[in-house]
Amino acid sequence: QTVKGLEPAHPYTLKLAYADQKARGTMPSIATAEIYANGELVTTLRTSSDAPDYIDGIGFLVRANAAGELRLELRSTLAGRYGLVIDHIRLTAGAPAPLPESPVLANPSFEAATPARFGENPHLFGDQLAGWLVLREDVDVIRYERFGAPDGKACIDLGGHGAGGIGQIVTGLKPGARYRFSLQHARHIAWDKEDVLTAEIHLNGTLALRLARDKTQKAPAWETASCDVTIPADGRLEVKMFSTAYTVGGGVLLDDLRLELLASD
Repeated sequence: QTVKGLEPAHPYTLKLAYADQKARGTMPSIATAEIYANGELVTTLRTSSDAPDYIDGIGFLVRANAAGELRLELRSTLAGRYGLVIDHIRLTAGAPAPLPESPVLANPSFEAATPARFGENPHLFGDQLAGWLVLREDVDVIRYERFGAPDGKACIDLGGHGAGGIGQIVTGLKPGARYRFSLQHARHIAWDKEDVLTAEIHLNGTLALRLARDKTQKAPAWETASCDVTIPADGRLEVKMFSTAYTVGGGVLLDDLRLELLASD
């Protein structure tokens, strides 16, 4: 449909609730659909979360055209009788919520309390993960002992029910200084249908790390990955992390994130 009477050329936030259908079966393991705004692809939705467990609360940036119009299209990308189920579509003025900010790397081992209605293995979306904003799909905070979290009892699966992502901003860092960003990573115990599970770490908008875990590198086989970054003049570091395993409902596990100031020469 086309929404008219909007502020010309202004940003808006699109939100919707979506889920998979049990009647669809398990192949492919992810249900998919695409959202277009004024003919441009906004995002691809990917989930294996069966209704009524809807994913919601993720804001997608769209923009009205010069005439104050927004043409929205939702397109299934699955063959057959069943696809994503969608509900509760809303459009609000302004860009999506900004990333949360903190003077330290917030909730770096994912031990912070999760909403009360979630159990030992919570799948979280929107602003439900303390210190972070979920940017895509949902993520899975895992507290099962067999995963062997390196720090504390929890680790995070960036996959959740599909290829998820999270972000935050660290403030008050030393401008021009070099910092080392590091983390522990492993592979989810399940999801053997994809041989290599992958993820990406972006720092201040630049791809900083590519992570890949094959079937021999399942948790609790944790390993360290790290990279160095120079802090810009504003003393801020934007951290975004995404699963890039797009065909299964799980992915690379992360834990024990650290940001350490390196000694100057």
